Amino acid sequence: MAAISVVGRLGDVASLSTLLEIATDADSELAGSAKTALAELPGKEVDAEIAALLAKTQGKTLPVLIELAGQRRVDATAALVKALDRAELLESPYANEDLVPTTPEERRWSRWHIAALWVTAGDKRGPLTVPIW
Repeated sequence: MAAISVVGRLGDVASLSTLLEIATDADSELAGSAKTALAELPGKEVDAEIAALLAKTQGKTLPVLIELAGQRRVDATAALVKALDRAELLESPYANEDLVPTTPEERRWSRWHIAALWVTAGDKRGPLTVPIW
């Protein structure tokens, strides 16, 4: 535990992956020490790496990274939104890649597409009637 706290004070971005692995360990005391060390790692490079990892990490490491981004006040809003949109939904037994919401970059519909859908999704009288809801 003492060695992990020393790494937290003196480590750098190279220590990040090792500490993240320890932070997901089943031993709660060891994992807690690693999380504390991660929060204390000095440097803006560490914050940048955390933001980069948020966008591409899944599994047990993702909750640790989210907590860490909050503790360190990392400006990673876009990465957090992207991570939360897909990660939690994909873990559900009722979802898959085809069912989860698309990211803003993947969206191709404009207001004209929505208007066309609204106009053509008429009631029982035919496809070109304007819905009455």
